[in-house]
Formats: sequence, C-alpha cells, structure tokens
Amino acid sequence: MISGGAFSERYVVRAFASGGVVVDLKTGNYFQVDLSAAIACAALVDGDAAAAARTVAQRLQVTPEHAQRFVADTCAALDSAPVRGTPTGPYHFHPDASGDGYGLWHAGKRVLVVTPPDHDVSVAPEAGVEGSPLLEFYVRAVAPKIMFTRGLSVLHAASCAVNGALIAFAGQSGAGKTTTVRAFVQQGAQPVTEDLLVLKPDAPAPTVAMGGEARAHAWAKQAADQLAAGAPRVASTELATMSEGPGLPLGEILFLDVARRARAEFEARRLNEVEGLLALIANDFLGDASREAWRQFIASASALSSAVKLFEATAPLGITALGPAAARYMSSWTS
Repeated sequence: MISGGAFSERYVVRAFASGGVVVDLKTGNYFQVDLSAAIACAALVDGDAAAAARTVAQRLQVTPEHAQRFVADTCAALDSAPVRGTPTGPYHFHPDASGDGYGLWHAGKRVLVVTPPDHDVSVAPEAGVEGSPLLEFYVRAVAPKIMFTRGLSVLHAASCAVNGALIAFAGQSGAGKTTTVRAFVQQGAQPVTEDLLVLKPDAPAPTVAMGGEARAHAWAKQAADQLAAGAPRVASTELATMSEGPGLPLGEILFLDVARRARAEFEARRLNEVEGLLALIANDFLGDASREAWRQFIASASALSSAVKLFEATAPLGITALGPAAARYMSSWTS
C-alpha cells in the first residue's frame, strides 16, 4: 500500500472542478489530469491507498474494487511517466554536476556558477567568458532565478499599463511579447517591462514592482563589470530588494504563442483553472530544484492563477496589424 506520507512527499496536487495539476517533485515533471485522477491524487495526499480508494469510490460512485484499481493505475501512470526533455530557450540552468550550486549553460557550455548558501555568482573556470560581450546577458539570465530563491516571484513577461492597471504578455522566447507591448505603447499605453515582471510579495492583490526589471538589469550590468574586471565572485544580496518601491495592480495575463498568429484582431480565450496554472508554471522562474522550492513555486503560481485573469491570446499576423488591433483591444478592455 502507498502511504499518504510517501505520496505527498513526492507529489504536489492542485485539484479544481475542471481537473487538476500534479507536480512530481522527484523529476520536475508536471501533468494535467482529468477530474477523476485529480480526486484520486488529492485523496492520496491525505491518506494511504486504501483511504484514497474509499474516497474515489464515494466521489465517483464506483465499486470498491474499481476504485482500488483506479488508484493503483493512477500511481503507476505517474511513476512511469517519462522525464521531460531539455527546456527550450538559449540558456539552461540546472544543478551543478559537483552537487554544489547551479550552473548556467549556453550552447552546451557552462558559463556561470551560482553557489549556495549566499547565491554568489562567478564565472565557470573553464568558460573563459570574462571578456565576452554576452557576459551581461548571462548574468541577466540568472538574476530572476536568484530572486526566486530570495522569496520573489518573477514572470517571464512584457507588460504595459492602461488606465492604472497592467496588461502582461507572457510566452516563450520568440512569442512576440516585446513587439506586442511596443504596439500597445504606440497606441497610448505606458511601457512597464520588456522581459521580467517582478511581483511584490506582501501586496494584498497581485502587484508589479514598477522599477523591478530596470533595477535587476542594472544589477546584472554592475555584476558583469565586476566579473569582467577579475572579481572571483559577486554577491547577489541586492536582488532581494527588486520588489521595493511603487507598484501597479496586475489586471490580466495574455499567453502568446508564435504559432497562434492569425486574422486582424487580438482574440483572447479565458483559461480555466488547470490551463491557467500550467501556463504560469511554464512562464514563471524557478531557481531551485529542491522539493521545498517546488512547493513554494506551485503555491505562488496557484495563488496568482486564482487572483488574475489569464487568457490564451491569438495575436494578429504581421506587424502592421498589431497597432490598430492593440488600440481596439485596449478600448474593449477599458470599456
């Protein structure tokens, strides 16, 4: 029998009326599951397999034998799921082979090392990138991950302000986040961020630190200059302060995909709870692969998904169509 402690030690479960999300803390996999599997997984977190089977039998109105098989099959499916492949994007950040800290990799080469417990940043000895023009971009890439370890939530998103509230555009590199925000700005919106959305941790509602991205980039430049000048390590303590200062409420997040560009208008489909949480997981920064960090990561993403409107967006095809479509979308958003 599976004990509730063993299951809850390995998995985090978020169950909703539309289904659920299960995160494997051992592998970093995360899954969308249907409502029946979400019920079974949530019950396994609270008790052992026998107790979970009783819950499943009652909730799904099936026989005890069927419920037992379903719980066993659900556990087997989760345990045998293949590990996800290498994340997309030019930079990869994962535990160092030495077991001491994390390494930032670019084009198959380790370029930076982040060393615990203070999360100091240093150039990988074998990299030879102290004089590289990319060094500042490497430091920029690790900054939001270090900010996560210091208690801040940072989204990979561009944003602009309309009538005192933020519209954020998230998506993988190349999705058109920055281009889309610039089109909105040309139509009267106020630019806020081009890449990083730093959330204020103690705000009663999701709120973005207005100067967070600029300060993070300024820290990255200063740190890169120090490393280029021969500093063996650079402290990252200042990154804990990136959420300080004035903020604006986060109104909605639109998730862009370069494959969803068509027609002449912005089209937005409201995501349900499961879809929204999965989208946030894919666009939030995780800076530590430990079980405790994953639990913090999922908790912050879940809180954000329940407090902000999340949409799958289809943007117009072609730059010339973006401006007029942005103006019409802002008009509908503020009406």
